Amino acid sequence: KSGFVKIHSGQVTTAHESGLFSLQSGETKASSGSFTLSSGKSQTEGNSGSFLLSAGEAAKGNSGDFTLSSGTAAGGKSGFVKIHSGQVTSADESGLFSLQSGETTASSGSFTLSSGKSQTDGNSGSFLLSAGVATKGNSGDFVLSSGKSKTAGNSGSFFLSAGVAAKGNSGDFTLSSGTASDGK
Repeated sequence: KSGFVKIHSGQVTTAHESGLFSLQSGETKASSGSFTLSSGKSQTEGNSGSFLLSAGEAAKGNSGDFTLSSGTAAGGKSGFVKIHSGQVTSADESGLFSLQSGETTASSGSFTLSSGKSQTDGNSGSFLLSAGVATKGNSGDFVLSSGKSKTAGNSGSFFLSAGVAAKGNSGDFTLSSGTASDGK
C-alpha cells in the first residue's frame, strides 16, 4: 500500500471549538486554479477507493451544515454542478444514486429540488426529472409519491402544479405516458 496521509485540525478535549480547516485554490485577478478531490485510480483489477464528504457528528448539538455549490459570478455564468454515479463500460449496472433527508424520530427534514429564481427579467431554468433511456431493455420506472406514515400520522399531501405568473401566462402542465413505436 502507499502511505496514509491524514490532514486535520487538532482534537479539543474541552468545551471549545476545534480549529477551522480550509482547502482552496488561491485568489487571482485572472482565472483561479481548479480544485480536485478524488480517490485514486485502480489501474488493473482492484476497486477504486471510496470517497466521503460529510459534516461531523454531534453528540448533543446540531451537526454541521453541508454545502456544495459553484461560485458566485458577477459578470458571467455561475459554474456547472454535476453529481452522478460513474459510467460503466461493462455489462454491469451503474451505481445507485440517492438524495434524501436524514432519518429521525421526530419530523424529518424537508427536501427541495428546484431551478433557481430569476430576479429580474429572465426566465427561471427548466426542471427535468426523468427515468433514463434504454437502448434495448425497458426504461426505468418513474415514481413520485408522498411518504408512508407507519403509525398514527397522516401521509403527506402530494401537489403538482404549474407556477404562478405575475404578468404573463402560467406554464403549461402536461402529464402523459411515453410514445411507443412497436408496443402499447
